[in-house]
Amino acid sequence: MALRPESVDDWCQLMPNLLEENGWNSAMVTSEAALMNTSCPWGGHLIKFELKEIAIHHAPEETANVMVRPEVRSLQPDQCPIQGISVRSVDFVAPGEAVVEATSSWSIVRLCSVLFGDMAGQVMNYFFRDAEPVAWHQEVRRNYPKAGDSGCAFWKEEDGDDRSQEFMVLVRPDGRGTFTTYVVVRVYEDRFAQWAQEHFSLVLSSARSTAVSYLNRPGIVELRKQDERFYVTISMQSFKRGMPLLPAFPSEAAVTEIDAGEPYGLRRWLRYEPNSQKFHLSSYLQVFLARLGYQVDTYDPWIASNIGHLRESDARTSHISHEQRSRHRAKTADVGGLLIHEEATTHKSVGFLGSNVTTHNP
Repeated sequence: MALRPESVDDWCQLMPNLLEENGWNSAMVTSEAALMNTSCPWGGHLIKFELKEIAIHHAPEETANVMVRPEVRSLQPDQCPIQGISVRSVDFVAPGEAVVEATSSWSIVRLCSVLFGDMAGQVMNYFFRDAEPVAWHQEVRRNYPKAGDSGCAFWKEEDGDDRSQEFMVLVRPDGRGTFTTYVVVRVYEDRFAQWAQEHFSLVLSSARSTAVSYLNRPGIVELRKQDERFYVTISMQSFKRGMPLLPAFPSEAAVTEIDAGEPYGLRRWLRYEPNSQKFHLSSYLQVFLARLGYQVDTYDPWIASNIGHLRESDARTSHISHEQRSRHRAKTADVGGLLIHEEATTHKSVGFLGSNVTTHNP
């Protein structure tokens, strides 16, 4: 059995025909939607909804930003509530990834549970139980597998239960000003409830209505705008004069003085001395921002695909995010973190200025 997917990339690599018709059994096809199924390579069965021609009002120019990152949604949960979903907690993991604990009363979930019998009931009950909240990993992915795609992978493993659960949602522009939404769910048993075919039309109609409501819910337009400016990408310039500089504390000896920094308390500077022989941009920036009064966490390069475009596919990146966003919201306004671009073989020097961010002496 293949490893189960924990990202949109995993889904597409384990199932190369994931978003195609080839290799899938068509249970019902209409002008607006399709319901398909197939055996799952890593065990069980896959059910796919293809929901067509969905209009998204005031859709972002960059269509990959349709799906909002969970950490952005968590900042103002009352601004853009999801009807039928009650979020209890959001545990930030990395940019674009969080563990969200929630309950649900979505009718489409209950309808699928009834029509697909025990095999669907097993996973549907785990997805969102009314009695108690269920925690799901969520990881947003953008511009994959095609430019303009906006997707999110969900996965969950119960303690002491070797039956993993996962599903994926992907929104793709169709070139006509509307979007196609794909929802793929894995269920445990490798069989499909073909006996319920007379009810599939109701299932598709309910699924499409749920997708339209979710993608056009009140407050989502402003939330997408906040998401677009939540992280700042910094372009770095090469230099060949040794390690970059850090703001010097009053008790430290400065190696140079910069008059332009005096109004900001940043006139005196010293040379950065790394803990290892190799320069690591993420470590340097953590020290740099700490001297400006910001406590930050750093994240490894693999998360860069969840933020935005990079100029080179082999570029090394470091992500900076505030350790406690709620505590720093007044300081950072609507900027939640930084995506730092570091190219190989050259040292980098950095100046930091985020929109709506005021730096100050610690």
